[in-house]
Amino acid sequence: MNIRAELENLNAKIIENEKHLEIYFDNKTDFIKHKVELNNLEINFDKNKNCFILNEQNKENIENFVEKITLRPTIIFDMDGVIIDTTNSFSVVTMITYNHFTGGELTREEINSIKYKGGFNSDFDILMHKFKENGFDVDFEEMSKYYFNLYFDGKGGYIDEEKIILTEEHVKDLSKNYNLAIFTGRDTASAMHTLKVWNITKYFYPIITFECVGWNNQKPDTKGVELIKEKVIANEIYYLGDTVDDANCARNANVKGIGVLPPRDKSDKLKQRLLEEGVITVLNTTTDLANFLKEYEKAQV
Repeated sequence: MNIRAELENLNAKIIENEKHLEIYFDNKTDFIKHKVELNNLEINFDKNKNCFILNEQNKENIENFVEKITLRPTIIFDMDGVIIDTTNSFSVVTMITYNHFTGGELTREEINSIKYKGGFNSDFDILMHKFKENGFDVDFEEMSKYYFNLYFDGKGGYIDEEKIILTEEHVKDLSKNYNLAIFTGRDTASAMHTLKVWNITKYFYPIITFECVGWNNQKPDTKGVELIKEKVIANEIYYLGDTVDDANCARNANVKGIGVLPPRDKSDKLKQRLLEEGVITVLNTTTDLANFLKEYEKAQV
């Protein structure tokens, strides 16, 4: 293994210092630190110099380090409907919230129909759209507070009704060949709570949430993807999502979009809408991803 060539391929800056090498990754340093921690690598890090220290006498250790951080594709995951089955959380809370403020009924079919249009990535957007459409003047702050109290009050709520789609076993297996990141419209508190519950937090870097991009830069805005691009080192980026806005975001960010049908909606209509937005395929479930990428990348060679 040509250690220097491999490190330079990652745009690392290498400084020889007596019997060791100082390796600098500048704004990608946290990404490399994540890879080191995830793989339990015994590599020294100089906090003062913000660099990794490689002892040239320990060739095996250096080769292991380079092998684990080598250039590879990154997969960006949406969370809801992709990693987590939210059938009994978000949709239910949206329906309850609508009924609370209007006395009327909002069905899952109506929610899905609005999502097909694009531009309604947040359930708040859906609710405010339906309020206005049906002539209800509802205060946004009051609505959002009621919604959050139902979904996750900091301790529990309908968030506890969620199930895992992509188990730790699946995530761990994917992490062997890909860098894994998350771009979700969730707030940080609920996102981290859920990832922690299912013991998969450590596999993802970075984790981009609502607060990272702000209200005006939610999907299909590409800011979240651009932030991930700035933080990772990758030779290809895939974006896995279950909504029109996810697919639109992937296309506008010039990454390869992959659609997936969420547990709440396995319809041909959603599949066709995602394909119309330019995804390279639509998976029936996220657990099909590894096999798809294996065949897809083989065909690209």
